[in-house]
Amino acid sequence: PTFRLPRVPERRVVGGGATAGSGEEMFEWMDEGAETFDALLGRLVRWHDARIAKLRGAADEAREILWWPFTQHDMVPRENVAVIDSRSGEDFGVYVEDAEGAGPGSVQLRFDGAASWWTQGVSKELQHRLVRAAAAAAGRWGHVMFPENAHEAALDAARGLLLGAGRSWATRVFYSDNGSTAMEIAVKMAIR
Repeated sequence: PTFRLPRVPERRVVGGGATAGSGEEMFEWMDEGAETFDALLGRLVRWHDARIAKLRGAADEAREILWWPFTQHDMVPRENVAVIDSRSGEDFGVYVEDAEGAGPGSVQLRFDGAASWWTQGVSKELQHRLVRAAAAAAGRWGHVMFPENAHEAALDAARGLLLGAGRSWATRVFYSDNGSTAMEIAVKMAIR
């Protein structure tokens, strides 16, 4: 929906950067737009209530329809399911039920102690760069099967790893999409 507010009154600036007038114009403007502000607030409250209701049911729905990796599903009680609404810096916005369970619950910030497994140590400042880089790669390549294929992103990352962490000992790079597969391949490579 679109909300239309009355035109904001202009501020008259006098010498030294001070504004002229009593500020009464702003109070009049707020009174004139009160109905619109109330409608906007009502819309936001309804949206928030619907969002919280959806989050409140997410743990039960997840236990019914998701298969999680590295998990014995029968051993995961409802209260152990972290319902993540968003991310902000180093924190997740996590849905938390009220202590007594009577209220709707709320979204609270919780530190991402595991750094989401795959992005260990990505700082708040680097997250925006990481998102832009991932979006650019997804837009350019989409999903590419890696065996016997090469592309700029894979080669750039490999060069960086060979010149950085692998300097003086590594000559090749093996990519894995998760830690357990990487460990399995590392053991197989070491045995070979």
